[in-house]
Amino acid sequence: MAFTMGLTESDPIAKLTGRAESAISDYRILTGGVTTGYLKAAGASSEVPIAVSLQAKDVLLQASYAAEDVVTAVYGGIAFVEMSGSGNQDNSVVATTGGLGTKVTYGSSGQWGIGFAMKDWVDGEIIPVMIDRHYIGDTDASS
Repeated sequence: MAFTMGLTESDPIAKLTGRAESAISDYRILTGGVTTGYLKAAGASSEVPIAVSLQAKDVLLQASYAAEDVVTAVYGGIAFVEMSGSGNQDNSVVATTGGLGTKVTYGSSGQWGIGFAMKDWVDGEIIPVMIDRHYIGDTDASS
């Protein structure tokens, strides 16, 4: 039996809400904002990921989250993340510019993963990610 999953078949076991510190697009990896209770798009793999933003039109009936909007995000289960670059199923997914996901950079240390890719991807694709926050202390440059 082949694995198939559409964008409507996510399984968010756990959701949270917070205020958007600035505009947040759909399917972005989020981290804590400067102010307690606020969220922002993570900008680098060194930022601790908290959750992944859900599609704003499903929550607020608008195209994206604006500053001060209440953001609904997934922090457990399966979430969809818009990806940058290309990668493979089971790659550790870390944040890059604008909260997009990308694969871990081998040969680097001090990276935080939001979870693991459930399928191969190409740039700009939205894929299911099994949420499993983890710290990547060091990686072998040859991997």
